[in-house]
Amino acid sequence: MNTFKYIFVIAGSLLASLASADEVLKCRANFPDFGNGKHQFEIQIDKLADGKLAGKIDGKPANQDIKMKEYLISPALDYETDPYSDAFGKLNEAETALIHIHKLQQDPYAGEKPLVSFLLKEVSKVHYYDMVGGAGSKANKFGGTILFEAYNKSGKRLGSVFRSIMVADCI
Repeated sequence: MNTFKYIFVIAGSLLASLASADEVLKCRANFPDFGNGKHQFEIQIDKLADGKLAGKIDGKPANQDIKMKEYLISPALDYETDPYSDAFGKLNEAETALIHIHKLQQDPYAGEKPLVSFLLKEVSKVHYYDMVGGAGSKANKFGGTILFEAYNKSGKRLGSVFRSIMVADCI
């Protein structure tokens, strides 16, 4: 009888662990005007039973220990800040990501249409997720492969953005 109880407990634990990942965020980023291969990416962040956040890109494991960072955006953020200036070095990761989007939207090679579906100047808070993470994650001046959620000063979610070299809404 003890063996049966033991097997039942193990089976129950296994089923609980299989069902324990809660989807926190899932979206699709589309890059129709970029490159000559894959133009669409499925992004997913799950909350695991141990409370960690684990990322997937196109169903493949990415950063398995994502730390969601919350950043406040300065209302006086200068979107024209030079990425090589001292002032740029004092900005948080979310502010540099917003400046990156702004600069790409000014670039004639990035296309005519807006890269994101909300006004950058409306963003007052960002939830920032590093999708690669770890020692192999080398961020450039504008960050690495990230997903962020933008919020206005009322706390309304404006949208999600996926960034990996280029930038796109993640819907």
